[in-house]
Amino acid sequence: MEKLPACFPVCTLDKHSAEIAKKELNDDPQQRESAIQTFRDWIEQQKWLKCPTDDFYILGILRARKFSQLRARTLLENLWSVMTKKPEWYVGNDPEDPIQKKVLMDGSSFMLPNRDAKGRRILFFRASGIDTSAYTADELNKATIMLYDYLLMDEVTQVNGIIVVVDLADSSPKDITYLGFSGIKTQAESFQKSLPFRLKAIHVYRGGVLIDTVWPLIKPLWSEKLRNRMHNHGSSLDQLYEHIDMSLLPQEYLPDDSIHKSPITIQDCIDYTVQELSRNDFKDYCYKVHSGLYGIDWKLKDDNVLQESFRKLHTS
Repeated sequence: MEKLPACFPVCTLDKHSAEIAKKELNDDPQQRESAIQTFRDWIEQQKWLKCPTDDFYILGILRARKFSQLRARTLLENLWSVMTKKPEWYVGNDPEDPIQKKVLMDGSSFMLPNRDAKGRRILFFRASGIDTSAYTADELNKATIMLYDYLLMDEVTQVNGIIVVVDLADSSPKDITYLGFSGIKTQAESFQKSLPFRLKAIHVYRGGVLIDTVWPLIKPLWSEKLRNRMHNHGSSLDQLYEHIDMSLLPQEYLPDDSIHKSPITIQDCIDYTVQELSRNDFKDYCYKVHSGLYGIDWKLKDDNVLQESFRKLHTS
């Protein structure tokens, strides 16, 4: 993730990503600035919604919905609805907070340093990296959400998307009690409706009884498109290798006799993730978005809906 130039929205994408952005996301450099301004104008007209309106934030939302103004509005409303309803996840997020930093250092979620051949960021979730005795599920989610924030800030990831690997080794039904059905449901709905990045695939490894229990809860919340992007590999790493090049994976996910010896370990990936989330430009972004100054005023939102209904009645 490069620091944004002062002249932004001048694009900082590499040639491949810029071509993908234009072809798949309708991100036309000639129309980008006017699209951002149109969206900003709409946000500022919504008295019930207060959120960042800088160019880069808006661009991430537009790219996530292929520059459709209407779909971007829905995404933004869904996103801030969740953020307003779950302040315990979204207010005060801080990469330097001791508890949140411990969550990151434990490695329940981390990024791989290198992207795949299509420029996609690879994100790992590991049940074995959760210390249930050291922090609550809310504190776990708070730290994980900072990783989502990072993805939103990263232009190349905005365009090319992410791949998620979920390793549920060492998990048990007790983890469901720890996470809570409500929390699991909210996370699942967020993946479907309110996370502003392109989710290209989810690979579940060593799911066992936990995925058998959780999947029926999640499945109805996801679209057919997203359900088709979920792959349950059981305990087979060979199936995972069919989707992710072995050379990208940490050593711990390779067979001992692999000719694709990886130069990185899980700890290297954790250290890389913590380092990236400790960058000053990211911390400034994180402090702003999670300051508690933004959100939805539900009373004003309800009044706005009521006024729109009356307007339609009088014009029909």
